Amino acid sequence: MKSLVQDFLAQLQGRQGSLARANGTFFSAQVVNTALQRIRLDMLDGSELTEQGYHFVHGAAAYLAWLSYGSMKKRGIATTSDIQLDANPPALSISAQRLREGQQEFYTQHVLSDVYELLLRPPHYFPSLYGTLYPLETLNIPTPEYLYLYGLYLMQSPRAEGNWPHGNQSGGSDEDFTASRHLLVDDLHRDTGLPLDDATLRALSWWLVFPPYGWDMNEGQCYNMMTLIDQIAVHPALPAADGITYLQALLGCQMAVIRFLAVRTLLVLGIAPRNLEESHIYRNTLAAPDHAAAAVAMEHAQWLLEDQGDATAPEDWASHCQQQWQQVMQRAPHPSWQDDPIFNRAEFQRLDTLDPSDHQAAVSILTPLMHAMPDHWFIRCAMGTYLMPEIDPLRGESLLRSCLRDAPEACLDAHSSLAARLKWQGKTKQAMQIFEAAVLHCPWQQESVDGCMWLLSEGLTYKVRGANT
Repeated sequence: MKSLVQDFLAQLQGRQGSLARANGTFFSAQVVNTALQRIRLDMLDGSELTEQGYHFVHGAAAYLAWLSYGSMKKRGIATTSDIQLDANPPALSISAQRLREGQQEFYTQHVLSDVYELLLRPPHYFPSLYGTLYPLETLNIPTPEYLYLYGLYLMQSPRAEGNWPHGNQSGGSDEDFTASRHLLVDDLHRDTGLPLDDATLRALSWWLVFPPYGWDMNEGQCYNMMTLIDQIAVHPALPAADGITYLQALLGCQMAVIRFLAVRTLLVLGIAPRNLEESHIYRNTLAAPDHAAAAVAMEHAQWLLEDQGDATAPEDWASHCQQQWQQVMQRAPHPSWQDDPIFNRAEFQRLDTLDPSDHQAAVSILTPLMHAMPDHWFIRCAMGTYLMPEIDPLRGESLLRSCLRDAPEACLDAHSSLAARLKWQGKTKQAMQIFEAAVLHCPWQQESVDGCMWLLSEGLTYKVRGANT
């Protein structure tokens, strides 16, 4: 299994940014989610895996099994793995056994078959914990990999074989449930750089790693957010500054649901992002699909902070909260290039009024600007983007490459435009190099990671004739 995991991770090296790290924690299931996203979309659209695709998926399954194997070993449970990739069908499973209260207990999970049946073609309802089905349309629900590994970590997957005790709750017996939560808190702290031995911070994290009512009953992360607000600001269990430091550390978690929870709590507390990376995470949170549901919880939390008792919030309370959060975001750091006066010029703003496919009209607008400011990197970037597809590909590529040379950290548009057009020209190796450079300069930008993963997935599936389009 180790060689499969190493081969799989080697393909992802330098291509997944700062929000998908193979650090061996539960939260690094994000590595597999990022790697499989295009393959899943292709297969849901009727494609099948190529031979190379099967090998890639085997590596992803081995990685998930490796994470679970590690959690079982941490419990002190005798654990083994069985890999038979040459069999028909191929198999990769992990097993655990222990002697407890005089009875031999067994647990086996067929990880590879689960990956094929659950992760690549997820059903409408996703089985995660014992006796529980999570509807995938719930907006704030984690990825399939998150849910699958959650059940595996708690040793409570409904697809497992053996006589492992289920107990009276979804986390299994009291002993197993407590051990699982401690392991998940440990992993959260390792993933975000928080201390492992701080009892107060661990108590806060205790509420985050296992929502007591299940993810589908925690719309907008209301329960977790109210707990954090209460423990940090209403009935503080620690100094306010320490609570804010804790929330800011959570912004580095690989799981989006944890980052979103931290941002929402920080916004309610009126804390602005400290740097460009945090600004990006804040904006992604505000643009998340479940923001409308989350905003209700945030408004309730902010009303709680006002110490209004049983008073009813006025009708304009929601708009008042939205204004406060916007004021927080106005204090957020932003790239210096966004202050460039070029964006206020009327001729440049005319580009937004054009049909996006009318590249020639855009070139006509940009040409006099290029003559007036030949060294302006954003004008060169825009001109290169419009020239490269059909009008003058060689000049367009040259302009975009000059932008990358002169302003690599600022000009993410040049990275995306150049890499996309190189891909369309069949120059996938060059396109990958551009996307990798973008990930290096802005490792928190999911768009660049998506570009790398899209190219990495090229050729891993093929379209079946007659499949849905």
